[in-house]
Amino acid sequence: MTPNKPIEIYEVGAYGELTARPNPEGLEIVTVPDFDEMIPTIEKRLGRQLTAIQIEQERQSAPAIALTKEEAEKDATRPFEHVTSEFIPSA
Repeated sequence: MTPNKPIEIYEVGAYGELTARPNPEGLEIVTVPDFDEMIPTIEKRLGRQLTAIQIEQERQSAPAIALTKEEAEKDATRPFEHVTSEFIPSA
């Protein structure tokens, strides 16, 4: 993907890659599942707590999607029980 290509609605990729690109439509980049919900699973897999720097590093590689603000707000209320640890990037 070209780093200067604007992100498009419903585009998926790593959170850090999407947030680094131009966003002229003001889309929200949403991690799926919510990144805060992934932290305990990542820490359990690693057998330790993450530092603030490690949390941000993990966030950058988290799966994400570009949504409108309205869709992102609606999406925040939807549970992601179907997503398992296999979808969480390894450290």
